[in-house]
Amino acid sequence: MKSNYNLKKDVQSAINWEPSMQDAEISVTAKDGVITLSGTVDSYSKKINAADVSTNVIGVKAIAQKITIKYGISLKKNATEMATNVLDAWKNNWYRRGMLQGSGSRWVGKFRSQRTF
Repeated sequence: MKSNYNLKKDVQSAINWEPSMQDAEISVTAKDGVITLSGTVDSYSKKINAADVSTNVIGVKAIAQKITIKYGISLKKNATEMATNVLDAWKNNWYRRGMLQGSGSRWVGKFRSQRTF
């Protein structure tokens, strides 16, 4: 069985070796084969990838994740901005006037929508 120090070092190396994890700020602790991953990443896929990479290291018995996902400021929107974006997407979608005739949809502006907003 690997020592806690060697297991921690091996898992940290595996995470750092993974190309998608280069910018991730993940710290690793190890105790009796149980790995704890903590830190911050900028996407859910990086969080999952950190766990996947860690499971492939010999000596890892279990993984506890304390990873926080911190999206960029540009992705933070309030409910009004999100609703506006949804309506804009509908307006720019291919569901133009007359495409959904007889489908029971309702008019939103000069475009049709299948949902009521």
